[in-house]
Amino acid sequence: VFCVQTVIVTVSPRTLSLPPVLHSLIFIARPIIAIGFAPIGGIIIDRVGWKKMLVVPFALLAMGGLCYLIKDSLASYIVARVLQGFASSILYPAGFGALARTHDKSN
Repeated sequence: VFCVQTVIVTVSPRTLSLPPVLHSLIFIARPIIAIGFAPIGGIIIDRVGWKKMLVVPFALLAMGGLCYLIKDSLASYIVARVLQGFASSILYPAGFGALARTHDKSN
């Protein structure tokens, strides 16, 4: 995922002919959505369980990558970044929940 992310970030401004400001705003959408929806993701993970929810972010990341790869357009780039943001908002709480429940408190 990180290799694809690096390629997308460097190629997309030239491919989509975006001005730097617009590219920066779209690029920052993922962390903003991840921060905004992480509490909701944490609540869902507490109710459903981290094992069941661990598959969801990887599916969302794959869908986000496919959205960008299918068509080179501004709309697909925005959808891809939003899906990646939702994936991050679930992945981080699920990962931290998994670490907390699988390791001793003494470590």
